Amino acid sequence: MAVGGAREPEDAAAGAPHADATGEVAVEGRDDLDPARDPSALADTVAGARSEPRGAAEPTMIGRYQVHRRLGAGGMGTVYAAHDPILDREVAVKLLERDDRPGRLDRLLREAQAMAKLSHPNVAQVYEAGTHEGQVFIAMELIHGETLRVWIEAPPRASARGPATPASAATPRAPATASTASGPVTPAHLSIPEIIERFVAAGRGLEAAHAAGVVHRDFKPDNVLVGADGRVVVVDFGVARLGRPLAMPRGGPSSDSSPAAKAGIGGTADGRIVGTPAYMSPEQWLGGTVDARSDQFSFAAALFEAIHGRRPFAGDNVVDLARNVLSGTIAPPRDRRAPRWLDRLLLRALQVHPERRFADMSALLAALTRERERRRRRWIAAVGGLAIAGGLGFGAAAIRHSDPCVDAGDRIHAVWSPERRAAIERALGGDGAGYALTTWTRIDERLDAYAQAWEAGVRDACRATRVRAEASEELLDRRSACMGIRLRAFEAVVTLFEREGEAALDRAIEALAGLPAIELCADVEQVRRRYPPPANLAVATAVELLRERLAEIQAATEVSDPRPRLADLEAIEREAVALGYGPLLAEVLALHGGMLARIGDPAGAVEVLRRGYREAIASGHDEVALEIALTLGVNERPDPEPWLLSADALVDRLRAPELVRARYHYVRLLRACEDGRCDEPVAPLIAAIEGHRRAVGDGHPTLASLEVELANIHMLRREVREAEAAYVAALDLYEQILGPKHPRLLISLGNLARLALNRGDLEAAAVWIGRATAIADGGYSDAHPFVIGLRRLEADLAGARGDVDEAVAILERALDAGAGAATTTLLQQRLHLVLIERLAGRRAEARAILRQIAGSEALVADDELEWAVLTALVEVELGEVATARAALDRARTLLRDGVPGDAGTRLYERLAGARIAAAEGDRSAAIAELEALRDGADDDADIGEAEAALAHVWADDPAAARAHAAAADRALGQSPPHYRLLRRELADFAAGLPGGPAREGEKPR
Repeated sequence: MAVGGAREPEDAAAGAPHADATGEVAVEGRDDLDPARDPSALADTVAGARSEPRGAAEPTMIGRYQVHRRLGAGGMGTVYAAHDPILDREVAVKLLERDDRPGRLDRLLREAQAMAKLSHPNVAQVYEAGTHEGQVFIAMELIHGETLRVWIEAPPRASARGPATPASAATPRAPATASTASGPVTPAHLSIPEIIERFVAAGRGLEAAHAAGVVHRDFKPDNVLVGADGRVVVVDFGVARLGRPLAMPRGGPSSDSSPAAKAGIGGTADGRIVGTPAYMSPEQWLGGTVDARSDQFSFAAALFEAIHGRRPFAGDNVVDLARNVLSGTIAPPRDRRAPRWLDRLLLRALQVHPERRFADMSALLAALTRERERRRRRWIAAVGGLAIAGGLGFGAAAIRHSDPCVDAGDRIHAVWSPERRAAIERALGGDGAGYALTTWTRIDERLDAYAQAWEAGVRDACRATRVRAEASEELLDRRSACMGIRLRAFEAVVTLFEREGEAALDRAIEALAGLPAIELCADVEQVRRRYPPPANLAVATAVELLRERLAEIQAATEVSDPRPRLADLEAIEREAVALGYGPLLAEVLALHGGMLARIGDPAGAVEVLRRGYREAIASGHDEVALEIALTLGVNERPDPEPWLLSADALVDRLRAPELVRARYHYVRLLRACEDGRCDEPVAPLIAAIEGHRRAVGDGHPTLASLEVELANIHMLRREVREAEAAYVAALDLYEQILGPKHPRLLISLGNLARLALNRGDLEAAAVWIGRATAIADGGYSDAHPFVIGLRRLEADLAGARGDVDEAVAILERALDAGAGAATTTLLQQRLHLVLIERLAGRRAEARAILRQIAGSEALVADDELEWAVLTALVEVELGEVATARAALDRARTLLRDGVPGDAGTRLYERLAGARIAAAEGDRSAAIAELEALRDGADDDADIGEAEAALAHVWADDPAAARAHAAAADRALGQSPPHYRLLRRELADFAAGLPGGPAREGEKPR
């Protein structure tokens, strides 16, 4: 059969090797695969008029298939029409060219087997894959028709909207118009709706394949068939990845002016580039990772060409073409044939960066069909208004309701409209922070993608029941309820950005990551297992209203202090109890317990969460049961194991997505490390994170928090290099999602600075702090919490360099800047100043700060534990034993109640306890505790602190005291410089003991 192709450039016509932009990437030095020379090169599985008898040297059998005739050959192999004697049917068998590269055969077989599992009307059905004399073959359905390119370029048919004439019964058609190097001109007789209709059908095939985990990698009009019955089918999935590499000259065009060089053929390949140049995405040109968004790019390039009659990226050779694709230089259309809305959609899908395209094919197709339907409805409404005057008003109504699901997703437009987006942007453009508009631009794209996915999901749920008759009305109700939860969450987040502005942008990651996944509502098995909605209409209405309030509270507390909303949540909880609908009550208790945990009330959180877990299990709300089990796994003391076992079972039962699995593995590893079992394998957490990355793409907001959690685990395992790599990955994601000046980067930079300080790399710490300072100096006041936190890092760097006085001065300036604000940030700075004052030997000043903090409203449980421990230690070192004992008792009560404290806090609690025991007369207990602390420590500073405390306990035995003081000095000498003053103080203590300095041979007791 004839396949219309682009006319070859003149240098190719002269016989030089050439890789035309329309054809598959050619084997180096060959020109017989140019479709302009050999139309059969692109025939694939079409049974058409150009098929020819099997040649003498060609196979008579391929596997069990009896070969009848050769249909054609392409860059990947030869296609034959054959007969399946077992199932008695005609098939197309594609015999691929031999490829001896390692693993290629197995990979192709796996991909073909994956395609064989996919059954979709817009995908060519693969029946079998196997090998024939060392070559791979694929048996698939034999389709009578023509390629989409031929359909577009063919002359007018008798009925423009009728099915294509069977190619096997027709003479070969010539292209309707001349072709140019920039692409064929679309015949004027084809309307844009006709073209879009065929492409949307092809897009459905891509969509189905992507859902099955298969990427095409070489989508183009020649790989789409229009059958004699009008069916549109995509062929050759996955095969393009096995094609030969396109050789690109190093450094672009060179002095070599030969046609081969101009075409980008010859020389040494810089990378493996596989595909058809005219439709290849930037990531394919660069030899990078190819995913479903690459297919989206190729789809948009092909549709652009079909609509405008020229390809989006100009270039008479592959070098110029590649340059235009990689720079995003799109050739302007010759005319305004396409409506502007269509061009806008295509330009988005043709973005250079994959993350700036539509989230997936579903979102692109939803946008295409939505805009078409919206404009069609406007036209119908206008015509209908005229028709009513003539007594024919029924016509518009009949057309409008031909698709009962056209308006199914329209609710999203009330929540997410251009007007609302513009209002938010105007608000941020006024007196917002310098980063606000940059961040909003990026957040806007992600909200837009979520809205499009929601609309597509709702429409698909409707069509599954009302159009395709695949699902019951009950299942539609359940899927709609699932989508309703997501719409409420989305509206709450949009409202939050609208109301809070810059404050919400500061925690935009949390807001975005909190949006529930839409794809879970398409999991029919899980949706069927969901709890039933209330049978009573009044109860159902009340539940929906309460859920709206609940979503608003949840979104608000993602970006702000949850304490002001506790009263509202408790009121909702009382109403939920009165309604008696268990799933709602479980949701309320899950949020309530999570909020209590966040504000530092673990005991209250555990009590509420246990109630919520019982409600969730009793009502069948497994998703919330899993969420609660994981939260209890973090907060339950001392034994989280029952909750981790429950979470493990629920993860499997729910077939939980990788994001949830990653959360489970993080909690499990976190608690294992707390229990001293930090050697458990971290591989399951890493695998879950990578699985989630594959599912959502590289730039998804949830990946940033997952990288931070992975870094935290590596830190607990003392895997410093791995921790730093994860923190750097998180920083890159935050910058990609939020922009280079967002305050959230200060937290990530701070983590990296802290890591460098901990390992004594002061130069690296200074670099990270310098980057953070550059952001903070861009418009933040000295009283901003991020700036105050940055000052703490600067103080620690000064202390690590040995300048403790400068460290104290930095912190005091930060506290003066935020004077009068009872915030958690300032409170933590004061506690940190206490530590530095103690190291400087100024315990009286440290005690004064601790007494100022006592009773502060900002003193949450974690901070109160640190305050109590420091008070106990400083007071006993000053000789105030009774005050120290009261503070220590308070600290130990908090520890029993489940407040964990960090390693430094637990160290000081043991030091204070031993010093107090010695002061109260129980010296043997004090010595035993301090020796155990020293012997179990693997950090020089901890050893030095324990030895120093032992020196004081042994004060009545000068020889022993001096020996312990000397051991402490040796250990602290290996510690950071800010221990210098503590060593000086210890030396003064030892010098004041009877007998003078330690004598040779004296050892600690």
